[in-house]
Amino acid sequence: MVLCIGFLFRAQPSLMTLESSTRIMDKIFQSDSDETKGRMLKILHDFLTSEASKHAEMEKEKGAILPNLFNSPY
Repeated sequence: MVLCIGFLFRAQPSLMTLESSTRIMDKIFQSDSDETKGRMLKILHDFLTSEASKHAEMEKEKGAILPNLFNSPY
């Protein structure tokens, strides 16, 4: 089940914020299975790492655009 959720969250990250998704995650973290909890944590970690990379890239692109505007001959 956790693997399927991981695929869904990767394809549609906005699903992570739905109340039904958070209820599923709560049930996973309340379970006795350390393996399942670990998989869920890995999914969350991968998502957050990916989002941080996207954010850093956007900031980098913004930084590259501003100096070009100041150096423009126009």
